[in-house]
Order: sequence, then C-alpha cells, then structure tokens
Amino acid sequence: MPCKYDGPDEQPIMRGELDITTRLACEYCNELQDSGRNIPSYARKWWKKHQAEDADRVKQEMEEEAKKILKAKALKKLTAEEKKALGLKFYPL
Repeated sequence: MPCKYDGPDEQPIMRGELDITTRLACEYCNELQDSGRNIPSYARKWWKKHQAEDADRVKQEMEEEAKKILKAKALKKLTAEEKKALGLKFYPL
C-alpha cells in the first residue's frame, strides 16, 4: 500500500516538510536516471513535471542574475551626482 498522509484533515501540512520530501524524490529520480534505471511508473508523471519546473526555475534564476550584473555594470558608469539625480538611494556623493 502506498504511503499517504493519514493525519486529521484540518492539520496543516508544513511547507518545509514538503520541500524536504520533494528534494528527496528529486534526488532519488536523478540517481535512478543517472544510473540508467527506470523511474517507477507511479513517479514518471511527477518527474517530468518536476524537471520542467526545475528548468524554468533555473532559467529564471539565470535571467535574474544576468539582470543584476547588467544593473551593476550600468550603475558603475554613473557618477554619484547622476545617481542622486535619478533618485537612486544608498549611493553617497
């Protein structure tokens, strides 16, 4: 019989516990895939969805990092007075 949550319905499930479980499932599926073994049929749909979500998350993180780098490069080109005129904070004259 598969594992399932069997506590009272009104008990909230903690996000941290779900995150840990997701990480464990991801590591398990990665290990199976890397070793050339099959992902269990009951986990395949979740695994495909999770891989797509991971790819989207990584892409978003890379885009955000690229924006931070671009912003830092642009700010380096401005003088303190230009930064002040633009209303940018925490840039002393």
